[in-house]
Amino acid sequence: MKKRFFAVAITALGLGLVARAAPAPFVDVPVCHWASTAVNAVTAQDVQAPAKNAALAQNAVRQVFEGFQCGSADWVSRFVTGAPAGLSAAATSQPVRSFNIVFTNTTVTGNTARVAFRMTARIVNGNALSTVQRTGTAQLTASDETGWKVVYSSLLGLNLPFLPR
Repeated sequence: MKKRFFAVAITALGLGLVARAAPAPFVDVPVCHWASTAVNAVTAQDVQAPAKNAALAQNAVRQVFEGFQCGSADWVSRFVTGAPAGLSAAATSQPVRSFNIVFTNTTVTGNTARVAFRMTARIVNGNALSTVQRTGTAQLTASDETGWKVVYSSLLGLNLPFLPR
């Protein structure tokens, strides 16, 4: 009985010493959000790769605009693929003051998704704020890091002044 106890104790101790890879940040909380630090601390525990479902595809689209609102080029870059070099400067200028997005249709087929949406945003336009309304469809590809990444070129049809070509 004592041998079994010591064998279990030594095994448990050994497992505790195995180094784990650092977890990825939580994919729903932008870096400028007030709860970002706390939520990311919680995810320091074992986290599985996100499921590639419709809700996560919609989240990826939302997070692109959250990143522009936060002024975080790194956050925007986590959720897009194929972005031009000017994306970093555009995102850090914090061109989106606020936005509302309504998802109208989402389809997931294997490692691709399409998310149709309507958006109203308050954006910086020169020295003034303006309100824009857009309807568009974002194309996405599967990502192990965030679940989905928005294909940048699919956003260009929105004709938003802060999206570099």
